[in-house]
Amino acid sequence: MWYNNRGIRLDLLSQNMAPSISADLGSSIYKGAIERSLIFCDKTGEIDMPLVISLFKVMKLKQMLSSQFVVKIGEFTEDTLILLEG
Repeated sequence: MWYNNRGIRLDLLSQNMAPSISADLGSSIYKGAIERSLIFCDKTGEIDMPLVISLFKVMKLKQMLSSQFVVKIGEFTEDTLILLEG
């Protein structure tokens, strides 16, 4: 995490930013993962940046270590989880 973020926690930093700036920052940080994902592509296979920005405005980013669980057996969530990397 240190290599990618240099100690900056995007979730804390983005709390005091305008949603559009926070979305631009998030999409820039996760650019590689977004480009490798089919979720963010349009019909032609190109990245749909308006979709990416819209999603990043409402997404809550959470970084987890490999030893942490995203969801445990028996837990229930109505959240939509998008794993950007890992």
